[in-house]
Amino acid sequence: MIKLIEDNKDMNYRVYNSEFIADKITAIRFEGKNHHARYKRMFKDSTLDSTWDYRKYNIFSLAVGSVLFHQVYKDLIWVVKDYLKDQDVSDTVWLESWLNYHKQDEVLDWHNHEYSFHGYVSVDPKDTTTDFKEYSIKNQPGNIYIGQGYRQHCVVVDKPYTDTRITLGFNLITKPINDVPNLSFIPVI
Repeated sequence: MIKLIEDNKDMNYRVYNSEFIADKITAIRFEGKNHHARYKRMFKDSTLDSTWDYRKYNIFSLAVGSVLFHQVYKDLIWVVKDYLKDQDVSDTVWLESWLNYHKQDEVLDWHNHEYSFHGYVSVDPKDTTTDFKEYSIKNQPGNIYIGQGYRQHCVVVDKPYTDTRITLGFNLITKPINDVPNLSFIPVI
């Protein structure tokens, strides 16, 4: 079950919670580690990491065969469709999604996403907050944030951790862009 837990109309973002992700965090986290290892094998010559190589792959293609990640994908697509029904967009939507796999000193500094819509899935976000210039989102396992693109944001570690923080970032485009320099976008069906 997916439920809407925050609907900020002023800033045009929403936060949902996927009961499936929250309940299966241990198994999804384990598979996330395996998918990160697969990424490293496939892109062993890359000087980037799974976050900054987002243009080369889609996490849901990389996780082919995973029943758990298939359900995460289905939950994410439900959220995307629910959010976009209240936006002025076409029925044609493409999604790129990547694995953020970070130690405490690797969390993302200020950046933005130059696409219409952006969001992330909190798999194992640790005790962190995503700070946007105008608002903050407290990250919880199973939460899915979706909002407008082009918004500066960063990750703040609220409590130190020693393991790995796992989230799935995503961007959406709603009209064909012929010069998108990547292979990561897949249609939202």
